[in-house]
Amino acid sequence: MEGAHDLGGIGGFGNVRTDDGELTHHEPWELRAQWLAIIACQGARPWIERIDPPTYLTTSYYGRWLLAGEHAIVAREIVSSDELEAWQRRMRAGESPPIVLDETLRAGHERAMTTPSPMSPARRPRFSVGESVRVRRIYEPDLHHRIPRYVRGVVGTIEAICGEANLAAHGSNEIEPFFTVRFSSLDVWGERRDEAPFVIHVDLWQSYLEGTAAA
Repeated sequence: MEGAHDLGGIGGFGNVRTDDGELTHHEPWELRAQWLAIIACQGARPWIERIDPPTYLTTSYYGRWLLAGEHAIVAREIVSSDELEAWQRRMRAGESPPIVLDETLRAGHERAMTTPSPMSPARRPRFSVGESVRVRRIYEPDLHHRIPRYVRGVVGTIEAICGEANLAAHGSNEIEPFFTVRFSSLDVWGERRDEAPFVIHVDLWQSYLEGTAAA
């Protein structure tokens, strides 16, 4: 996760809009696009990260999911590129998209996409609440992970043990403890003239972290 797909902490993109942040989606097609990507990609984020930077930066959030799903179904030979382009031409010409007529099936899919799924409790977490940890410096431009660039190498404090979840790493099926780590903005970006220091919370898997006792 490098380049245009890792924009956290970079200036020039404006404020993050949060007035409707509790909504799971705004239009029905968005959930369909995400569901397509989840089923077709079998792990959508690596496919999203294959989108070229200009397209990634000019495409909406759910538009990226749709592109990832399209790339995956062609790569996995579920449909051909010619078939996909034919459908795209038909949609651009105003044809209504096909829909699932089975209301029970449709409701089940929407429920699956909008119902929270709590994490299982973490078994034998390596770190405890209040413990100081350092984020590992990992540079893997061709592999998927979820370590924001701006916290790599920065020391923070374990704020919470969230549970355990599938490790976000290319080709990994491991389940690991998952933590919320608290950072000071002074440690991340240094002192800023335009604002007072503040706290940042980042959720990170256990293998992304290391202890600081020996540092």
